Amino acid sequence: MKNGPLAAFLAALLLCAEATAESRVRIDETNFPDAAFRAYVETLDQDGDGFLTQNERNAVTYIDVSGSAIEDLTGLAYFPALEVLDCSHNALTALDMAKHPKLSALYCYHNALTSLNVSGNPALTLLDCDDNSLTALDTTHNPELMVLECHGNKLMSLDVTRNPGLTNYSFSPQTPEALVPQCAEERWQAELSALIDGWANVSGVSVSGAAWEDGLVVWDDARVQPTVAYQYETGMEPMKVTLTLLSGCE
Repeated sequence: MKNGPLAAFLAALLLCAEATAESRVRIDETNFPDAAFRAYVETLDQDGDGFLTQNERNAVTYIDVSGSAIEDLTGLAYFPALEVLDCSHNALTALDMAKHPKLSALYCYHNALTSLNVSGNPALTLLDCDDNSLTALDTTHNPELMVLECHGNKLMSLDVTRNPGLTNYSFSPQTPEALVPQCAEERWQAELSALIDGWANVSGVSVSGAAWEDGLVVWDDARVQPTVAYQYETGMEPMKVTLTLLSGCE
């Protein structure tokens, strides 16, 4: 029984030490694999000990790593208080902002993004993702969004009806591509209503390089890449889309 208080005290110290260790993040290749991003993170290490404390991480509300040749922002989730991120003009292919509920502005234009997740950012008011390779963009979870710049991507459709506060936006042009498998008789055919989500919102369709028969784009030369130009009603301004159909083989 004499060891009871001492044991409890030592256990408390151990728990405190474990909590402190968990709150300190080593700045290394495991936590920040991209060398360019890791070099930036090192500037946030206020005491230069090679670790980020909880206080150091919570103090980061603004990050500007634009034009830094970054390919991977793994480790960004260690900054939960982040409000503004500028990662434009890099070589990112995916960006997931789910761990940043306080984010209000995201500049990620001029990358190579094929995936962008902003579903966990209810405070987001500005999103600039121009000139990427996005094939889908969901803003169904950003009710405060006021600025949306997403032209120069590969979107076939876009719904901003749940973003009534949008006052500044640019959606066009979009240049998606779709691979169409070869059908019988050495022909290719694409049913636009099945290919384009929300077909009821499409207007002004014109087809080049192929025949358009009862909603089907049909062609018989694999060297041809037909294009389908149309407007998509987004809930704001119409989005102008030029869809290129690529001949595939089953």
